[in-house]
Amino acid sequence: MRKLLFIAMACCLCACKNTTTEQEVEYLPFQESKDGNWGLISTDGEVLFSDEFKNETTIAINGRFMVKNSDDLWEIYTAEKNPKKIGGEYLHAGLFYEDVAPVVEKGKPIQFIDKDGNVKVTLDKINGKAVSQCNNFIHGLAAVKVGDVWGAVDTNGKVVIEPKYSSLDISLNGYI
Repeated sequence: MRKLLFIAMACCLCACKNTTTEQEVEYLPFQESKDGNWGLISTDGEVLFSDEFKNETTIAINGRFMVKNSDDLWEIYTAEKNPKKIGGEYLHAGLFYEDVAPVVEKGKPIQFIDKDGNVKVTLDKINGKAVSQCNNFIHGLAAVKVGDVWGAVDTNGKVVIEPKYSSLDISLNGYI
């Protein structure tokens, strides 16, 4: 119960809306019993589903949530009464912003998938060097790290700011 209260408080802090990215927490993870499986409950107390997943789920935002499987890989599911798995199994996975989420499959470069699990952008190499890190798309741009420097790509993966900066942040108000 203490864990659920902590998660609820943390989510309330993260559930702020802004004019550019409507990121509202839709559901929170919960257990009906101490050793039970995990389900999702809405912020107003309505149970979406219960006792479904052995491992704790993430919060649900934009109709999607994640949970680690028995191989310690992330899987993404639809936030509905009967959750459906989308996409593959990921070493790393991020939340959906601007209808895409960054994911990394074993042995593959960073990719952005849509809400159906389809790959929309692959961030393999820029100027012959591997992309090692990225942020979510904000206003159609994602900051990317290549070696020790940062640049930015658009939603098609095209470089719009050459990687040459020690840091780069694309803010929610549209400034870089």
